[in-house]
Amino acid sequence: MLGVLGAGGGLGSSTLVAALATRAGTAGRRVVAVEGQGWSDLLTLRLGIELQPGLHWEDLAELRGDVDASGLVRALPTTEEGVGVLGWRHPWAERGHRGHQTGLARALAAAADLVVCDLPRADGPAARAWWCGCDTRVLVVADGIDGCAAGARVVDEVEPDLVVLRAGGPHRGHRMGREQLEAGLGAPVVAVLGDDRGVDRALCRGDPVGRTGAVAACADRVLGAVLEVP
Repeated sequence: MLGVLGAGGGLGSSTLVAALATRAGTAGRRVVAVEGQGWSDLLTLRLGIELQPGLHWEDLAELRGDVDASGLVRALPTTEEGVGVLGWRHPWAERGHRGHQTGLARALAAAADLVVCDLPRADGPAARAWWCGCDTRVLVVADGIDGCAAGARVVDEVEPDLVVLRAGGPHRGHRMGREQLEAGLGAPVVAVLGDDRGVDRALCRGDPVGRTGAVAACADRVLGAVLEVP
């Protein structure tokens, strides 16, 4: 269970989650992408299946007890790469993070090679349950002193295993050396996520992001570090 968390908004963490799922699916892995943020449906949009029928979080609100994980995965909306997606049907509705959601996400790992989670940034016990439920946590931080400072504010809570550096974009600042960043964040910088115009083109076409381009290359590096995917 691989979780991705942005140290701030607009860093592309949801896009990276979608790319990780797409690239792992392309490599032949059985993958489920899970939306852990209670207010968002960004994953279904970024994977191009927001209109596809299938189970969403709303359908599982009352689910308790033992779960048929394989049956649940088969009932999810699925991309052409075979990636199942558990997200929200109705965006922006007010929802709480219920405790059973983390357990359901863990249960999906019994029927998948990889569960990739878009982790909530909000503090509190429910968000921490998501963070602790992941086997590997990836923190996305902006390049520069400000980005390192923002990341440092969450590392004690999240305890990331890997760091992805968001380069360029509106967050560009005074760059730091990799050794400085790793010392400040307490985790290795495994990849750099640069600007990728192909993301907007994929969204406009309704295609999954991450099939090609800079975000795909970044996802491959993360997967190489986590799963030894070529």
